[in-house]
Amino acid sequence: MYGTQKIVFLPQCQSTNDELWALLDAGHVEPGVLLYAGFQTAGRGQRGTQWLAEPGVALLCSCLLHVAGRVEPESLFDLSRAVALALVDAIEAHTGLTLELKWPNDLYAGGQKLGGILIENRWSGQGLEWSVVGLGLNVNQQAFEPGLRATSLRLQTGRAWSIDFWAATLQQALSLCPAALANRALLRSRFDGRLRGLGKVGQYQTEQGERFAAIVLGTTEDGLLRLGSLAGEQKFALKEVAEVPELTL
Repeated sequence: MYGTQKIVFLPQCQSTNDELWALLDAGHVEPGVLLYAGFQTAGRGQRGTQWLAEPGVALLCSCLLHVAGRVEPESLFDLSRAVALALVDAIEAHTGLTLELKWPNDLYAGGQKLGGILIENRWSGQGLEWSVVGLGLNVNQQAFEPGLRATSLRLQTGRAWSIDFWAATLQQALSLCPAALANRALLRSRFDGRLRGLGKVGQYQTEQGERFAAIVLGTTEDGLLRLGSLAGEQKFALKEVAEVPELTL
């Protein structure tokens, strides 16, 4: 259907991740293709959340990666590192912004959420074969719901951007992620160096409701968040801890 076409646009769909998996199953796309939609009715985020964006102002996309033979179960988080860094590098190169990575999967600019990443995987035997990288990037929004700590490229740079430009730009960046897995040490060092809260005291809350002050120390090889507090170093998996936002008046 789409053959070697690298950019696919749909005016509307339920989920770009689901659409891309369906196209792969039907044999209609090749590795590296990026599918984006003007609007999606059932976009997903991490932790089972829903990603919502008004039509035409955000990049809602998914990119298909063939990573056979490159990722083992114990090093799966290295793919997340490669994806996050590819996006940061591309966005910074074209905007002049300085981005942070909020563990495990969010892009931050100016202390507010700029975008979110959701990676879904398919395994073959003991190894990872295919990954679909879902991305929601706030591009031209000028206002958000009260209490939502979010921003957009337009708010951060003071200019409007073409959604099509970012689809093409980020397709090129993401298609290089499988090759980037060859240097795991560099990925881990660069990812940790970009972490929001690195070396700074912040407030965190466990899933049991316990609040404590800590600094981000980095991540373990398998992607656990390392926090340092009065209790010493602690390691947390997804959903086990969350940053408590600062109160604003």
